[in-house]
Amino acid sequence: MSLQHLENSSSAQSPLIQCGQCEEQLPLRLSSGMDNDAAVWMCADCNVPVIGRCDKQMFLRRARSVYLDQRYFDISKLPTITPQQREKALSLVNRKPGSREPESRRSERSFRSLVVPSVELTEDFNPTGSAFQALVANLSREGVGMIVQSEIQSSYLAMLLSPAEKPNFQVIVKIIRQVSLGNSFFEIGGEFQVRMGC
Repeated sequence: MSLQHLENSSSAQSPLIQCGQCEEQLPLRLSSGMDNDAAVWMCADCNVPVIGRCDKQMFLRRARSVYLDQRYFDISKLPTITPQQREKALSLVNRKPGSREPESRRSERSFRSLVVPSVELTEDFNPTGSAFQALVANLSREGVGMIVQSEIQSSYLAMLLSPAEKPNFQVIVKIIRQVSLGNSFFEIGGEFQVRMGC
């Protein structure tokens, strides 16, 4: 893979990366040998893989120019979530709120039962850890409510959404709340930050 590098003269950071095929400037930087946060990204214009680490400030402005390689969403070796497990998890979320604080919403949410491949991200939006399955309970324009089987350690997730009859796309979600439901289930409320790729 041939890459050209754009030097950022106003920054002491490593160079920004330019796609070697389409020459699109990407919101990624070269990773030094000491960095553990390099990941495989795909150029959204030409689908060429690029290895680098996310430049968060630039990424927030140009997230549509890249997306994470499919390997970060590979849940093929994980056990399937059965309909009974889905029903049990959703019943925990849809129980009477009791003493829980009321939630304020900016838009109406639609209730779902989707298994969505997800991966935790560092504060700089680089993937960390292995892919896991999130059970989406509801969606709105601004965010997502989901159930997971292990506590999330990061503040951000990348999720691979598959809308009906539309191409898959990736989004970054900021964790707003995390509540233990017992039985090793956690309810997560997340706010959409950016959509990756085209």
